[in-house]
Amino acid sequence: QAVQKVSPSIVRIYNNSQDNPIFLGIGVVLDTKGSVVTDSDALANSDYTVALSDGTRVRMFVNGRDEDSGFAFLQPATSTEAAPVWKPAAIASDRSVLGSTVVGIAGKSVVRILPGVVTAMLADTVIDTNISSESILPGSIIINMDGNVIGVSTGAARASSSSGFVSAVLLLPAQ
Repeated sequence: QAVQKVSPSIVRIYNNSQDNPIFLGIGVVLDTKGSVVTDSDALANSDYTVALSDGTRVRMFVNGRDEDSGFAFLQPATSTEAAPVWKPAAIASDRSVLGSTVVGIAGKSVVRILPGVVTAMLADTVIDTNISSESILPGSIIINMDGNVIGVSTGAARASSSSGFVSAVLLLPAQ
């Protein structure tokens, strides 16, 4: 049920080629306006096509980056077409603890689950797991058993650990 809860919030990011779209990474929807977070290393400063879980495709632009975390933020392009329904993911507000069971979300065309465990907390912002690094895609997420996002795979996290994820707590507004 945790995967079912988050699946509508997972998007796949492609270059904007009409003839031969190339998969670049996974993103997660943050709000009902369509803000998406992903791995900054996967994107240049360009526009992209994002595929929602229902198959809807939306043109998006990078509108911000966080160098420390490696997050890139995308916003939908303005359009005269009917706006898609964006389903924001729930972000876990508490920090992960060692030994917690997590589920990684990957898959270039369909949702693939990657079972794992939190094996270390690095620098208080990177969650290390035992998930195989070969299975982790740019922007892959890990969720807890409630279906809340607890981490996002970015270049900054992978610099600390090949199976690391930046804590999603950093996506929450400062208290």
